Amino acid sequence: MASILELNAEGKLRLADDLGDSPFTVITGHHLRRNTCRAWALYNEDGVRAAVVQQDELKAEPTAFGHSAPLIRDLLDHAEGWTCVNLDVNVASDLAKLLPGTGGESARLYGDLYFTLDRPPVRFAHPFVRPLALEDAGPIDTAPPDLRGAGFSSIEEMLRTGFVAGAVVDNSLAAIAHVSALTDTRAEIGVATHRDHRKQGLSTAAASLAVGQVIESGRVANWSCGEDNLASLRVAEKLGFEAYGRMAYVIPDRS
Repeated sequence: MASILELNAEGKLRLADDLGDSPFTVITGHHLRRNTCRAWALYNEDGVRAAVVQQDELKAEPTAFGHSAPLIRDLLDHAEGWTCVNLDVNVASDLAKLLPGTGGESARLYGDLYFTLDRPPVRFAHPFVRPLALEDAGPIDTAPPDLRGAGFSSIEEMLRTGFVAGAVVDNSLAAIAHVSALTDTRAEIGVATHRDHRKQGLSTAAASLAVGQVIESGRVANWSCGEDNLASLRVAEKLGFEAYGRMAYVIPDRS
């Protein structure tokens, strides 16, 4: 049996190439190429058989690749602090049986839906929504954690490297739409609205603007969310995103 390797920076670049660039891999590829994750892979003479990638900023939710649930289970033994794992929906049920919870029941499954858009989005405007730039770093930095964006080492890097739009009201961040993962051909969009400013159209307008910037850059926009996140699903539908496919979270009951 081939040995399990924790990958160094060079190995992560190789794994990113092996996984390719798709809606299912854009976030993982972003972190592999930036070396902002830990990663383990099992290779044989034909290439990678299974891999687990654990983002530095989201250790609880690693992503796994491969078609063998037992091999993925072996790789997960090397990751610390995880509470669920995201992987191919066709492998998830088999892995769930190998990850019983404290009560002996199989781990539960939770659907993760993926969408893409390769043309300009439906435009939604709002008087408070505009592109955000470096001078907006202050309001982002003082916003609640779920509004500060993700995927980059700092707010300044997110603003310089990605595409960010939002609403700043009374010098406070009310809503944000930003690129949370970026490759040469794709960009993952993340959206959040402060609880005091919901149901005002801010997220839709901000996402419309950020997605438009992604399309203008020549990339395909990607959107993903949990299967019961109705608010996110409604925004994606309004903007014109089309369904691509699904993965699944396997969640052991460890209570």
